Amino acid sequence: MESTTDIFGIKENNMNIITVPNLFFYQFECNDNLTDKILNNLKNLSWIHNNSNLGTYSDNFFDEELISWFEQCIDQAKTKIGLGEDIKLPITICWPNKTTKLQAHHYHKHPNSFLSGIFYLTSHSDSPTVFTFPNAWITEFSGVNFENTIKNNYFKIYPKKSTLILFPSNVHHSVYGHKERETRYTISFNTFFSGSIYKDPFTKQRLQLSVKTLRDLVNET
Repeated sequence: MESTTDIFGIKENNMNIITVPNLFFYQFECNDNLTDKILNNLKNLSWIHNNSNLGTYSDNFFDEELISWFEQCIDQAKTKIGLGEDIKLPITICWPNKTTKLQAHHYHKHPNSFLSGIFYLTSHSDSPTVFTFPNAWITEFSGVNFENTIKNNYFKIYPKKSTLILFPSNVHHSVYGHKERETRYTISFNTFFSGSIYKDPFTKQRLQLSVKTLRDLVNET
């Protein structure tokens, strides 16, 4: 059946959908030997309840080899994002996560951070990290009755051992109930700006920012 044209010159059944680019995540793979070393260390830590899963007493988890690799990955992503050489993104806090069967990660984002990371120490086919992107058509109109036809957008990343995912800290994410018998282990971290973050093109005045980094906190102890 041919499409018809109405009095306004609009053809029925002749609509194109334009996909508007959103953002990029960055993925890196490290050596399994390093992952195994870190995983063995995590299994010997003391764990406490953290909302719906388990965490450690401190947000200052530090392993020189692993943190150095994280920093190299952040530098690569920083260049792709378009931040200038005068701006650094040091890690400010870093913490391990442990999720046993039927536990979950609550829906959350990472405040006071620009770029965050999730490092997967174990692989799982049924416990993805679910990233949520509010649908722009309904963000400001939650009270309108859309009859549940317009929903938020979701993107899932399935844990793969030795994989690091870098993403914008303001993106909400969660993990639904962990269904597998093997414990799910990850390490998360936050970053923040440090360096010359602003230069006025007319007065040449600069805004310099310095943050206390994870390395600073470790050196103090």
